[in-house]
Amino acid sequence: MKAVGMRIAVGCLLALSLLAGGCAYTTVTAKERIPKPGPPQQVGLSAVMQPVNDRREWPAVASDQPIPNVRIFAPEMTQQLRQDLLASGLFAALPAPNSPAAKDIKPELRIKVTNFVITNQGTNAWIIPHLLIDGVALPVFTVTNVYSKGMVDLGGYLTPSTRIGVNLHVDLEYDEGPPAPLIKRSYAIRVEMDQVSERELLSQMRDYATWGGQAGREFGRKALLELARNIAADPNWKHLPTLRRLVAAEQAVKSGLPLDRQVAAAEEALNLASAPLTMTEEEVKILRDGYLDAKARATIVNDLRATWLGLSGPKDLSAEQTVSPEEAEAFFDDPRLPTYQMQSNFAQRAIALAVRILTPVEATPKEPGGRGAEVVSLPPGPRPPAAAVATGSPGTSTPDPTPAGAPNLSTAAEPPALSPAQAQALRQRLQTALAQFLAGDLRKQVLATNQADNAVGAGWQPMADLLGRVNTPYMQRYLQRRAG
Repeated sequence: MKAVGMRIAVGCLLALSLLAGGCAYTTVTAKERIPKPGPPQQVGLSAVMQPVNDRREWPAVASDQPIPNVRIFAPEMTQQLRQDLLASGLFAALPAPNSPAAKDIKPELRIKVTNFVITNQGTNAWIIPHLLIDGVALPVFTVTNVYSKGMVDLGGYLTPSTRIGVNLHVDLEYDEGPPAPLIKRSYAIRVEMDQVSERELLSQMRDYATWGGQAGREFGRKALLELARNIAADPNWKHLPTLRRLVAAEQAVKSGLPLDRQVAAAEEALNLASAPLTMTEEEVKILRDGYLDAKARATIVNDLRATWLGLSGPKDLSAEQTVSPEEAEAFFDDPRLPTYQMQSNFAQRAIALAVRILTPVEATPKEPGGRGAEVVSLPPGPRPPAAAVATGSPGTSTPDPTPAGAPNLSTAAEPPALSPAQAQALRQRLQTALAQFLAGDLRKQVLATNQADNAVGAGWQPMADLLGRVNTPYMQRYLQRRAG
């Protein structure tokens, strides 16, 4: 009896010392909040939905260890996602391939599942009594740990200290045909189970051959429903006309069309992203970071904005520029933030397209018997007027992927080769258009300097010329910092 009492005393002291010492085992894992999806984009699209591509790995031979994959397979995933996406109003028709209803439908929806598992998602406040139980009953702790082959100890057997849930990772493509998919997205969905002890969990999943068969299917269906809600809430679906034109412009540059057509395509992209930015993608990600509390999110965003403005700290921000903790909390589930993120992404892509033309990495292919064009630095001379470009902005509902006024990107008629002077004039024109695009919008300037961070060697001087033409306080500070 004395030995048993000694063990109990030692166990209590051990547990208490762990608590007092701040041991990592007593840390309560932060529970990540997930922003609520916004309202569905009820566009009523039609697409052929390919069967879900289940890329999960399964053991080649029978295993005596639990297999965490959720027991929902591609046919059931396809059926549920088709039903949920149709119910959302995003799609009016999602027929299967080779079905009669798919005969006249060109767009395709492709979904690839890379992970769909039951997983330990951390601990909760029950970890403290969990440790106390283990400390008080050290001999029983050892027995249960050995009996369960190391899967569970006594504290985990009696208390719901482990957070268990379903993780679902998916890649999605919406493709209307060449040249490239209009929408490519990745989704990470997590659905947490009700608090259960590992004893209860093991009793549900006692048969290792079907580990997760019951609980996994129940919460797996919830994860699929949440995936459909997130897909339907993406604001890009509402702006497919803009995306069609942006993707066409990107392909015109990537395919190596003559320089005049590339410049026209880049000007088109700048015009599509001409709306002022409310937030950058970076701001949106911070304000929707589920691991941070509202005060921390507000502090980080305010620090970021003060840095952009060249201020000594957030205390110097105006009231309009400052995000309070209350506002940061409201922003977390604000359905407008995905739209702000989309607009920032459009602007980033337009800037990248123009920069690619202004700072080519490789020389133009040589003409027979001639020299390849050299990368030239554009002098900050007088600014010629930018050429007229097609009008349009995010939200324009033009069903034609090449609306009236868009640059002619066809390769049917091959124009004569441009002289070096003509090529320089075209790049000068594009540099002027891009400088004007950036000049009045600090957030777009931030996106441009993100691009400039990667400009080194021969690519730096054309970029420096561009930023110098913008000539705002932010750009001046950036150029000074780059100059050392």
